[in-house]
Amino acid sequence: MSKKESIEATPAAQANVESLVPLPRLAFQILLALAKGASHGYAIAKEVERNTDGRTKPSTGSLYLSMEKLHTQALIEEAEPAPDDANQDARRRYFRITSSGRLVARAETERMIRLVNLARERHLLADGVGFMTSGEAKARG
Repeated sequence: MSKKESIEATPAAQANVESLVPLPRLAFQILLALAKGASHGYAIAKEVERNTDGRTKPSTGSLYLSMEKLHTQALIEEAEPAPDDANQDARRRYFRITSSGRLVARAETERMIRLVNLARERHLLADGVGFMTSGEAKARG
């Protein structure tokens, strides 16, 4: 699925999505890492660390526990390594995000955006920090 494709949910799928949000922080970070493409645990941990500017360094145990739960919830699934992955190792298990995982990650992102916008409305953020609606962005030029 390309980044530009719309992700649609049936009412039943949407109810399932809503039951999973809010996500634990590490689970959301794993889904964000896998949104780039299939990867193995060590690379996911490094991506999480990069994405959080080093503030989140998941231990092997917490990473795999969270990944197992995401797998049980059908938000991630096992995958084949990319053919051009120079670091392929038969011992590594690769995972990718599922369409349900994308729906849940999108719902979690939208939840966070609503919170940041609320914080902005209540003047908890410095000027210029936060998110703009498309109308606000167009007004700014």
